[in-house]
Amino acid sequence: MAEQSADDAEIKEIKSRVAAAAQMIDHLLSQTRPSEMTTGVGEAFDWLLAELPNTAGLLGDVDRHALEAAIQRKAPFFVLRGQNDTSLRGQVALARVLRSHPTIRHVRLYGNALGDAGAAALSEGLREGSLLEYIGLNCNHIGPVGAILVAEALQQNAALTELELGDNPIGDAGVAAIAGALPATRIRSVRSPPMSCSSPGLNLENVGMSGAGAASLASALARAAALTSVRLLVSFSLGPQLFLDGNPLGPPGMEALARHLNMSSLVKLNLSGSQIGPTGARSLAAALRDNTQLETLFLCDDQLGDAGAAEMGDCLAGNKGLRQSLDLRDNSTLGPAGTATLADALPRNTALHSLGLVGANPGAEGAAGLAAALTRNVTLQRVSLDGLLLAEVLVLAAALRQNPTVQVHFRFDQFNPEDLDTFIDRVGDAEILLRMGIALHDHDEG
Repeated sequence: MAEQSADDAEIKEIKSRVAAAAQMIDHLLSQTRPSEMTTGVGEAFDWLLAELPNTAGLLGDVDRHALEAAIQRKAPFFVLRGQNDTSLRGQVALARVLRSHPTIRHVRLYGNALGDAGAAALSEGLREGSLLEYIGLNCNHIGPVGAILVAEALQQNAALTELELGDNPIGDAGVAAIAGALPATRIRSVRSPPMSCSSPGLNLENVGMSGAGAASLASALARAAALTSVRLLVSFSLGPQLFLDGNPLGPPGMEALARHLNMSSLVKLNLSGSQIGPTGARSLAAALRDNTQLETLFLCDDQLGDAGAAEMGDCLAGNKGLRQSLDLRDNSTLGPAGTATLADALPRNTALHSLGLVGANPGAEGAAGLAAALTRNVTLQRVSLDGLLLAEVLVLAAALRQNPTVQVHFRFDQFNPEDLDTFIDRVGDAEILLRMGIALHDHDEG
């Protein structure tokens, strides 16, 4: 209760400061009518541009020429990145400009040390009437209070489809606030920036979320009809997504999320680095067995081990939804037995196109299992892996003779030149070598 009271007091104080800054701007606007710069975008816009060359202006230590050029461009993107020391008044003014700009729809403000007050000021640009569709606030020292204020603004927004708050220490309280606002928004994804031409989303990577925050988010997923992608790492998607990578969810957090997966419309889920372990993998696999929506799943560096790989193998045997990719990179505790168990499930899977195992330790047993699976699976198009000996990679190459479509991407830079030459001579088929990432003409030139 004491912590809640302290947050309430801080929220009240920040709102008061933002209101005072807005009043000051209103007063200055009433006194100033710049004649040299008329942009037709509104008084706040004209006034902000007029102030940019002024060294005592509102925006502090900012490259004013670059900012002015960005605002004046008739383009949909606005980017201001990298430790710009903007005043609170400047942030309020900027929010007004971006809110009413006729063409800007995507705003990225990475790494500007906004803090909670800056987040509150800029979120004023997200309230009713805003035309912004994306705002990126990664790496801005925004804490739980700032996230709560952003969430308040979101509930009055009818345009935003993507929000990024990655690498801000918003914690479980901040996640709970954002999650609570999601059902009232059009946000469809938490993910990477729109410049990547991927779909809208919500990015909550590395925000200090634990199991409690995951439970709040999970509950919101079932009610947020628009959200289709959750990401905890940066990635690309053709549909809505959720990114939660880098948060220590652990098995309890994974269990909470899993309970709601089949009630959500997610097509991409990134849980890399979330420490879900074999127990979390069991909860996730159970939820996905009958799931037909989720197409792409990242479980990189999640301490799955052989037991976790076995759970995902069980899931693959019956799942028809994971059509795009299952990425298990950097699970160093995934060894030969786990790889073999996972491979055993592949012939019974008729959907998956890509399997990532780079950074695992498949060994001879895993390589043999994968080779056998590739001769019987007709839908898998790509397998990525490393850490095999020459003889083990030759076993995979032999399997490609019986499967004319699959590609096996292996990191041959781990081989010394003599072993690589031996491999090429033993395979002796340019088409198979190409499907394993070796172009003979490039090798000869090297």
